[in-house]
Amino acid sequence: FVIDMNIFIAERPCLPLIHADMSSDELWKVAEEVGGELIESPHEGRYLAFDSAVFAAKSRRGGKALAGALPLDEVPALSKIAGRLEQVANTLTEALGLGMFGIDILLDRQRKDVFHLIDLNLRLAFDGTDDMLALSALHLFQECQQRAVRVDIRSAVNNPQEVVDLMI
Repeated sequence: FVIDMNIFIAERPCLPLIHADMSSDELWKVAEEVGGELIESPHEGRYLAFDSAVFAAKSRRGGKALAGALPLDEVPALSKIAGRLEQVANTLTEALGLGMFGIDILLDRQRKDVFHLIDLNLRLAFDGTDDMLALSALHLFQECQQRAVRVDIRSAVNNPQEVVDLMI
């Protein structure tokens, strides 16, 4: 999660290891394990479809509690990629013009210094720390203030010179 250039990490459960050469029976076992289904198409190949929210809830009931979101610098397992995650966050913040969004990444199982960006969420849904929730609330408050000022200025002026006069 990125909130005003603060990066928070929330660990989520990982799917079992899946190989391209697995048999249909093996893939059906994985599908059952994650509460999904195997879709086999003669033209498109094989797909494992599942609801990630159901999978995460099932994982929590399995005894492994998922930690809430933590600041990036408090997650030592990501120290090798922290700089690149910050670079991705900066690039997306600038490109999107947003100060708050979420990204989903997958860590490579063999190389812990490699990650794959798989999803961008413009609306956050998370279990955060008090600091993260406070930053989110502050960000939203400031965004509302800025939008209100823009609306006030637009409704109060009829030409660009009036905007300049207001600013002086």
